[in-house]
Amino acid sequence: MSSLDGQAVSPSKLLYLSSSFSQP
Repeated sequence: MSSLDGQAVSPSKLLYLSSSFSQP
């Protein structure tokens, strides 16, 4: 999963990343 690909981080992207990291 390429999260930080140099593009502008959008709110939805942050939400997506948060959900991914919150999983056990």
